[in-house]
Amino acid sequence: MVQLRIMHDDPDKVRAVAELLLPLMRASGLLHVGDETELPNRRGGGLRLVVEVTPAGPPVRVRADAGDASTS
Repeated sequence: MVQLRIMHDDPDKVRAVAELLLPLMRASGLLHVGDETELPNRRGGGLRLVVEVTPAGPPVRVRADAGDASTS
């Protein structure tokens, strides 16, 4: 089982990243993305969000070009 974990001391940051990332992963068609589970961080405060991911088909290499993101 492959799991993706999003963790931070601030639970709101974890949820904000998950709200952006998980729909993109699901829409890609490259992965089957399971239901997310929220767990408290083991080392005090914070949040861990765990989701199971499996390939939807044969392996595909995906590459993002550094010039795609605007930093200005």
